[in-house]
Amino acid sequence: MDMKKTNYNYVGKSVKRQDGLQKASGEMMYTNDKKKSGMLYAALVISEKAHAKVLAIHTEAALQVEGVVKIYTASEVTDQLYSAHIWYPEMKDVEDEALLTNTPKHYGDRIACVVATSENAARRAAGAVKIQYEDLPMVLTLDDALDPSKPSIHPYGNVSPWIEKSFGNTDFELSRAFKIIEDEVETPAQHHGAIENHVCLAYFEDEVLHVETPCQITFQVQMMLAKLTQLPMTRIRVVKNVTGGSFGGKSQPVVEPLCGFIAYDLKQPVLLNLTREQSIVSSRRRNGVRGKVRTAVTETGQILAREIDMLVDTGAYYGNGTAVAMAMAKKSSRLYKMAAQTYKARVAVTNTPVGGAARGYGSPQIHAVTEINIENTARELGLDPLEFRLANLMSSGDVDPLGGPPLGNAQIEACLRQGSEVFGWSEKVKRQPDGGRFKTGVGMAAIVHGNGYFGAFPEYSAMQITLMMDGKILVNSALHDLGCGTVTIIQQIVAEAAGVPLEAVRVLESDTLRSPYEPTGTQACRVTYVCGEAARRSAEMLKEKILSKASVLAEIPSTSLNLIKGIIVNEGGEMVMELGQLTRVLHQKMGESIEVRYVHQAEGNPGSYAVNFAEVVVDTWTGLVDVKKIVSAHDIGQCINPEFVKGQIYGGIQMNLGMALYEKMEITPEGIVKSSNFSKYHVVNAPSMPEIDIVLVEEGEEGGPYGAKSIGESCAVATAPAVINAINHALGTRISKLPATPEIIVSAIQAKE
Repeated sequence: MDMKKTNYNYVGKSVKRQDGLQKASGEMMYTNDKKKSGMLYAALVISEKAHAKVLAIHTEAALQVEGVVKIYTASEVTDQLYSAHIWYPEMKDVEDEALLTNTPKHYGDRIACVVATSENAARRAAGAVKIQYEDLPMVLTLDDALDPSKPSIHPYGNVSPWIEKSFGNTDFELSRAFKIIEDEVETPAQHHGAIENHVCLAYFEDEVLHVETPCQITFQVQMMLAKLTQLPMTRIRVVKNVTGGSFGGKSQPVVEPLCGFIAYDLKQPVLLNLTREQSIVSSRRRNGVRGKVRTAVTETGQILAREIDMLVDTGAYYGNGTAVAMAMAKKSSRLYKMAAQTYKARVAVTNTPVGGAARGYGSPQIHAVTEINIENTARELGLDPLEFRLANLMSSGDVDPLGGPPLGNAQIEACLRQGSEVFGWSEKVKRQPDGGRFKTGVGMAAIVHGNGYFGAFPEYSAMQITLMMDGKILVNSALHDLGCGTVTIIQQIVAEAAGVPLEAVRVLESDTLRSPYEPTGTQACRVTYVCGEAARRSAEMLKEKILSKASVLAEIPSTSLNLIKGIIVNEGGEMVMELGQLTRVLHQKMGESIEVRYVHQAEGNPGSYAVNFAEVVVDTWTGLVDVKKIVSAHDIGQCINPEFVKGQIYGGIQMNLGMALYEKMEITPEGIVKSSNFSKYHVVNAPSMPEIDIVLVEEGEEGGPYGAKSIGESCAVATAPAVINAINHALGTRISKLPATPEIIVSAIQAKE
């Protein structure tokens, strides 16, 4: 495979989405659009307290609502605890979450579930359920969690033991430093903001529990329901439905365990669709963190060592707290060269909505902490932040000092140089500070992300590709398209590798009773790099098999045959036979069909690198920030579909801008979530988006299909620290608490004055 090849038929082309017309026309059926005969509707009753004991649940008024079938409380469901983070059987983690609880541990915790014959009846009845509580002591903040006088939320305590990943002799390097620059950075709990609320449809037919869901990991849902219902996995079918937005929010089962359990119990179809408030407070959110970093440098600007101390807020249930802490550690060592680093983290449990997977999985948090500090370090030394970074970068082929996989073809230097040129960094960074009310500043941030789980967990992708009797190709795997175009990307790769028309390829999404087993699903930026390479190799094997069979039937050496646009041709380009003809003749004469089953084991986990440059104008009277321009440079390896890549980057910038300036789950002193709808939880709207220029560095990557590597998460990381650095450049401040709201900015200006 020539990674520098450019004359592809489909790779590198912005082909249209397989499902684009259906979605644009409104014909696409999402989970909440589906109907089953005899379908019932479920509605949650959630806690109005952050921590309490339920003394009584009064259901009398709710039961009077016409159409109510049953009201489930903790005593009507299994008492089996689970962890929504465990996604394959061998994983070990804290299991502390119940389907329904009598001891709610956060505002929005699940207390009861009403099932009725209509959605209106279910919601009316849920609103009529009255809960009598006994308040329990609350742990609402990270400082509360660290306070030994506070009672434990769970038996295992409020703060985990230290998690540590280190290399080199940090104490020695710190002792010989010219300067040590320290920062403390806070990043917020952030809601995913998907248009589609959390939803699930479950029904029991032919002795099989069927679950339809827009989730990211169907086999995890199957595994969890087998545990909760005691059904064998062969009698649980989980089907991936169309996803109306996830960004990690549908990576962990939220509604599927309860909906599946109720459908199995009632033996009737059940639809559980959360309200917007419930999707914000009763699902998952990005883990907020507080990070302290100390960077030791020489007088000339060489980084000697770094100490990082992270505290991760995992919310009311432990979930993926340790996993996020470890993910941040792994991303901290793959960007800059230094002799030593000590990374320590603790996970704190609080009486707040549950932390979980979110786009970037630790990258936005750790890079906000370290890149704000890197910028401050450069400016304290009187160095250009661009030149400071260039002088300390990791390079292609470098080894991860924490023992992770090699960095691969790391093109971070190209991102810095090309991005800075497009942005005009050299001129803008030297611009004299503005006088008057409005101040202009520039900032930048560099980041690294991964390409799957190789080096940490089993990382493989299974594909089954079949040549149908009409010459079309069916791809069967455990893919999950989250709306980003995964199905179309795989379609492009298969068509390219097999030598068939794009429209001849149909790609199916995950169905646990049909798809090859693959427990990992869509997470960790693995889909293009791992699943895409599985598709490429499988399609090439299919092509080889097609030509081999055609060789026998046509009595022509297979080396003299080729497959071009679905036609088998000889060396002169003359048609030998069509694919449909081949399958039919093969079936009649040999009693055979053509298919390939292949399991691809990933062979690496290179870094995907990116740099964002930001220009802002700050209103010093109001604290409002106008982000004027973003240049986003990405080490993409090879674009499979350039417009899809750009779409990911635009969306990633929008999401990370929210983290920088607007988005935060506000918790009152009483533990109530104030920002429980989109009128109070503010996301960046189209009119507030800046001018964006995208720079794509396509230098190929071994192990990825046609040299491609990930983009979906790395594009949602660098904007926030770049914007904060630009604000600090404009004002001469050291703001390090995100989001940088007008109140924080005005306070920083006043403190400086």
